[in-house]
Amino acid sequence: MLNGRINGQSFWAIVGPLLILQITLTLVGWQIPFGLVAIAAVCVSRLHDIGRTGKWVVAPLIVTVVGGFLAARYVPEHQMSVAVFARDAATLLAIIWLGGEAGDPMSNRWGGPTAPGLSFGKPSNVF
Repeated sequence: MLNGRINGQSFWAIVGPLLILQITLTLVGWQIPFGLVAIAAVCVSRLHDIGRTGKWVVAPLIVTVVGGFLAARYVPEHQMSVAVFARDAATLLAIIWLGGEAGDPMSNRWGGPTAPGLSFGKPSNVF
């Protein structure tokens, strides 16, 4: 999946349930990174579909790590939940943007255009 393309509808079919699961687990106090890793892997294929390198997935990770260090250093403990919420909201907004962005209608270095509907890297014959 890391070398191909995935359209927006297929992206949401995978990421939607993973996000719901991850948010639910977080709300009950479980910190299981599996969902985040799976979401990152699907985001790589989605980035390929819009003509961008999957390396952009690293940007939110850097923001999370650097933001965590800065928050631990400068944010008072009683406001930490607000800082964590802001970080998570920014990541969620990036995922929503990625899912809504139109795919590249032409072939790119990661393959041909995806077929409409639920399609996982299959080239479309419609031009």
